[in-house]
Amino acid sequence: MLSSTQPNRNAQAFKYFAGVDISKRTLASNCLNGALQSIVREDMSANTIEGCDALLRRILNTCGLTTKSQRSQLLVCCEHTGTMSTFLVATCRRLGIACWRADSKTINDFAGKIVREKTDPADALRIATFCYRFADKYEPEQVDEHSIEARAAARRIEVLQGTRQQMIKARTAMLNRLEAIESFGFGVDLAGDDVLACQATDTMEQVIVCLNAQIKKLDALLEKAFQAPAVAAKIKIARSCPGVGAVLGAELAITTHGFTRMLNPRQLATHLCVSPHEYSSGTSVKRRTKTSKKGNQSAKTILSMGALSSIRVNGAYKAYYDRKIAQGKHHLVVLNAIRNKILHTVMACIRKNTMYDKNYQLTAN
Repeated sequence: MLSSTQPNRNAQAFKYFAGVDISKRTLASNCLNGALQSIVREDMSANTIEGCDALLRRILNTCGLTTKSQRSQLLVCCEHTGTMSTFLVATCRRLGIACWRADSKTINDFAGKIVREKTDPADALRIATFCYRFADKYEPEQVDEHSIEARAAARRIEVLQGTRQQMIKARTAMLNRLEAIESFGFGVDLAGDDVLACQATDTMEQVIVCLNAQIKKLDALLEKAFQAPAVAAKIKIARSCPGVGAVLGAELAITTHGFTRMLNPRQLATHLCVSPHEYSSGTSVKRRTKTSKKGNQSAKTILSMGALSSIRVNGAYKAYYDRKIAQGKHHLVVLNAIRNKILHTVMACIRKNTMYDKNYQLTAN
């Protein structure tokens, strides 16, 4: 069992800490009490609505949490595995149980680089211990009607955005393959009019045409999803900012759960791993300040594309980029600074609930 050298500062709020390791079809769980003793262990449960309901009710009954008010003493923690954790989160919400979807990298860093046992029950125990140790970091989910509608709209955008990205990847792979065949496949061993080879390239061209049509259809569906009442105004504000288009606006809506969480730009920058941090120890270890390679790589790439597009047009970001490059700054350093500027600008406009104004001037009170 992992040990904790510091007392749990949130012991007054939670008395039981359940860790759930989620896979595509099964769940493994372990529930600890305030003394880090395992009181409920389930090595195999079905990852379905019914399976999650039965699992959580067994934990509640074993812990003696029979009333609705007593259920607030239980905190359930799992890794943020995307859609695979949907059933558990929904069941916790329905039963009135606090559910914490923690970042998997944070849990792994807590466990340490050396993991002697890698099984689902062992992972569930590690998650439960992490839940006990950092329960004070848990932020309750907003359950008001607007937040629920905003999260639903963000999930809808996530489905469309993810499908669009997969189709773009498939199209890029198909285009690269077609170019390779046309450049190097003919002329030596194959004649330029080889029937079977030409049929293969024709098929790929047809697939590319089909993918282009479907991507355009998804673009239209995304625009329709942006019109959901819970997120329409916020996305419109975000897209008014320089460097923010439909794709980046969708990614920001997804990351912030419909602009209901992580609205602090520094917190958002740290979450996306575009905030540089110092790396030093004593007098012998001192590396250059840099950003982490962790985080959502897809979101970072989209944010980078937004920063690149913003410096290609005349505006504040282009002037800033040209000035810093003239001062001798590296291109990637300046680009990362612009990524942070985009996040700060968007969140400032969201906080003030106003469209971006390039002529905005601070006024003294």
